[in-house]
Amino acid sequence: MFSLNEVITDLNASFTISELLPEGGRVHRGFYNSFTSLWSNLYGILESHAEEQGLEIKDFKINLTGHSIVESYC
Repeated sequence: MFSLNEVITDLNASFTISELLPEGGRVHRGFYNSFTSLWSNLYGILESHAEEQGLEIKDFKINLTGHSIVESYC
């Protein structure tokens, strides 16, 4: 089953631009809003991982992708 928050995110389907994307890049507004709300926690995890490896976050190349989770029931 889908949660109400997932439905709201999916329905917020207009596109927006972001300084994180190459010029002309657009992103699904609902997914982007979800990403930005999680970014500070994600950054902390990445920073910790980088420090463990003797690196800095600027040394990482990060590719973000997304998908909808679809559940099927038999």
